[in-house]
Amino acid sequence: MFFVALPRWTDQFVNVTRSFEYNLLHSETLRQSLQIDFGDFAEVRLTWSPSTRLSTATSNPNYEQFSGRTVPFGGDYLYISSVGAFSYGVWTDWRNTVQGTDPRETPEDEDAATSDVHQCRTQNLDGSFTRDTCPWEGGLDQNIYGNTTP
Repeated sequence: MFFVALPRWTDQFVNVTRSFEYNLLHSETLRQSLQIDFGDFAEVRLTWSPSTRLSTATSNPNYEQFSGRTVPFGGDYLYISSVGAFSYGVWTDWRNTVQGTDPRETPEDEDAATSDVHQCRTQNLDGSFTRDTCPWEGGLDQNIYGNTTP
């Protein structure tokens, strides 16, 4: 789990910081899931308030979508903006990514196909594989989502 914190307001008694919390939810396999939570931190209490879920779906941040479908990457699309009492945050989200298998991984690697995305490849006579010929069919659907914060 990690936090990205931005100052929200300060008064003479309490300094409050708003943050996003990327929660990596581990299961028995190497598959990880991502949900976006939001919480306040008050220095006078030295504790985080209970987090409030902002994302409406849990997604997998480990999808291998880059470097020829071999590397996961979430970018730096984590932002929160506050004006007065209004606050809005955005994050990278993989809920629309189509999971698949990678024919180049034989035998299957340690992710057990939980990080592979949909791709269309054929094996050449020399054993190599063609490039992905269907990148527009969901394997690269990594999107930016947002929501108002409490």
